[in-house]
Amino acid sequence: MKKLNYNYHDSLIDKVKITETTFTFYVDLYSIYYPSKPKVKLSFNLIDKDSNCKDWTNLLFQTFDKQEHYLGARLDDIKIKYSDINSKTLLCTIECDHMDILNFQSLSFKETEIKREIHIDEQLFSICGEILKENLTLEEWTEIESDDMFQTENYEGGFDGIEKSFVFSFYDDYEYWFQITLQQVKEISNGQLKYVFAIQSDYYND
Repeated sequence: MKKLNYNYHDSLIDKVKITETTFTFYVDLYSIYYPSKPKVKLSFNLIDKDSNCKDWTNLLFQTFDKQEHYLGARLDDIKIKYSDINSKTLLCTIECDHMDILNFQSLSFKETEIKREIHIDEQLFSICGEILKENLTLEEWTEIESDDMFQTENYEGGFDGIEKSFVFSFYDDYEYWFQITLQQVKEISNGQLKYVFAIQSDYYND
């Protein structure tokens, strides 16, 4: 049995994407096991066009009826093992509440934690100071919303009228997106809020 980096029992499936060659899950790990509530991307490279995976995914969407939003399907277990000692083919099993067990083959499997803490640095602290200097209400920010109002070496963003929050890109090894409310801006400025959670931008593009 291939050892996984995380315990997926009672995790929630957020999104699923399938193509002819890839099968991708975004999963929120169970907070009892992982208090920081990480989000993990599970990527499988399929050996060939796998109708089992496609049919299972379609049934998952039908069962939970939230294809465009958060699925919330609860995982019981994920098992991955090599088909035999000398083989590179992986035999994968996914068990999910209210669903039949899914068995399929994969050439490779990858776990990627895509949600991370961004500790408040001088750049973000300075941006929050600029926001507060404007002394605007949410309604006034909505009137002048912009996605590039604030720019530094690692951050770019502005106010989003739909989200009623400031939405930023953060650039490190990957691009991450996060949002903060006007109240959180105040908490950052007075030192109450020490970090924010951000998610890799690929999550929103899949």
